[in-house]
Amino acid sequence: MQESVVVPVKQQKMFKKLPVAILLPVLKQHKLLLLGALLCALADGIMRVIISAGVGVWVGQVLHHSTGKARFWDEVIGLQIDMNKGMLLLVGLKVLFAWSSAWLNGRTSETVARYLREQQFYRHLQLDLGLHLQKEKGKYLLRYTGDLGAVQSFLTKGVLQFTADMGFVLAAIYILSLISWRVPVYMGTWIAVCLLPVVVVSYFLRKTLVRRRDHRSILLNFVSQRLSAFFTVKAYNRETPEFNRFKKYSHKLYNDGIQYYFWSSLQTALTQVAVYGALLISLWYIATHTTGAVAENIAVFTLIMFYTIPVLRRLLQTNVVWQNGLVSLQKLAAFPAMKYPSEQLLSPISGSIALSNIWFTFPGAATPLFSGISLVIPAGGITCITGQSGSGKSTLLEIMAALYRPERGSISIDGKNYAQLHPFSLRKQIAIFSPDARLLGKTIFESVSYSRKKEKQMKVFKMLLKLGFNLNGVSQTEWLHYRPGDHGEKLSDSERQLIALARTFVTHKKIFLLDEPFAHLDENQQIPVVNLINRFSRKHTIVIAGEQIHPLLQVQTSYHLNSLHLLSSD
Repeated sequence: MQESVVVPVKQQKMFKKLPVAILLPVLKQHKLLLLGALLCALADGIMRVIISAGVGVWVGQVLHHSTGKARFWDEVIGLQIDMNKGMLLLVGLKVLFAWSSAWLNGRTSETVARYLREQQFYRHLQLDLGLHLQKEKGKYLLRYTGDLGAVQSFLTKGVLQFTADMGFVLAAIYILSLISWRVPVYMGTWIAVCLLPVVVVSYFLRKTLVRRRDHRSILLNFVSQRLSAFFTVKAYNRETPEFNRFKKYSHKLYNDGIQYYFWSSLQTALTQVAVYGALLISLWYIATHTTGAVAENIAVFTLIMFYTIPVLRRLLQTNVVWQNGLVSLQKLAAFPAMKYPSEQLLSPISGSIALSNIWFTFPGAATPLFSGISLVIPAGGITCITGQSGSGKSTLLEIMAALYRPERGSISIDGKNYAQLHPFSLRKQIAIFSPDARLLGKTIFESVSYSRKKEKQMKVFKMLLKLGFNLNGVSQTEWLHYRPGDHGEKLSDSERQLIALARTFVTHKKIFLLDEPFAHLDENQQIPVVNLINRFSRKHTIVIAGEQIHPLLQVQTSYHLNSLHLLSSD
């Protein structure tokens, strides 16, 4: 896991108070890239004004006028060259800065997006199962792409482009003031008058944007759930009711879109009134109140206004970009970052586990599943935990594997408290099997071994043989390269079960937690699995959860969970 995506937990309070602070680590790490993007954006904006002034000087030379723009050209720019060559130089510099600005802006945007994308996934992987199962956290990664897009717009349009536009505006005000100080004053006054209705419209536009994004997320979540339960939809003839529900969500999204385009078009219209009104006022003033180099003044003004129209339009809409970006940054910053101890569990260990007064409640449940459970798993041998479905056997194993964190009580391994150890370190010593755990990998070999090295293939193949694995219609030499489909969808339940068991045993970890290891196996398929478990129990600690104990297992200790989730020793 890359260190660059890890954010210290102590920064979370700052993130919640100032959401934009979530960008500080990546911006600090790439400060030269950000600085280059800002400078090139600023230079690009200023170069637009300089070119406009250059055209005015060129017109003045043609008409043999000496004006304020010429003095600006000579005194501020400090170039005494022929304007034909000067314009070529200016155009070349403008193209260079425009390319550099676009390239560095895009690179900065993608760098930040990559950082946030990796950070969010890393932080999600650090969640325990309890937090993952909460809807707002567990489902968020399905729809965070829109937030990343809003953050990218916040950075590129709300910061970098805004910097370029402000540089242009300040330079334009200076150039226009050389024509007459009244020109920028009149323009600014008119735009300020038009700004109030634009701000009001921006408020309603932002509310519509937030509502539209939320409804889009709801629709995406609905589609994801229905397609993942496609069998149920088809088997119970639910196509019509599910489509009707989809249409209801789709209609809400449609209404949001209609409102968005209403407010957006109104904002565009008001922006046009502000921009073109300023243009007409300024042209009227230049035509009626300036003398001498009128042609030159109009040439400069026309070019500046040519650039000003899109600039003012962007500036008037920047507030929406800021608000949308801040909402998304707030959501990203609010995503929980787990705090784990850094201490590692060192090998070798004997493999004993002790649970003392464990209390645990599922997220959203009204009553606790466990209320003060205590048990001891001795090092080595087989310990069985029996109980009916729903008694909490699987959850108990998941607590032992540090997948869930109990609300109260303590768990220790070889006398070392779980609270002092990083869960990743614990799971280096603990392997857990569940029949519900999905297979990951394009081939059977990749589904069993996370190490893709070829020398691991024989080890995986031998483990499959020990478990009595057989793939109908596929020769043994092709087993490892067979593609089982997403999560093993092309395999039978028993084939998936044996591959998942091989994935567990091939790790050779000190402790094996096996949840219903015989669930999908017939009697003949169970025998090689039982034999392998008995063999492993000589050097490993094995905990098996099931409704009953297999008669051939060499069990040393057993516990029973009743329907009230109370534990007793058999």
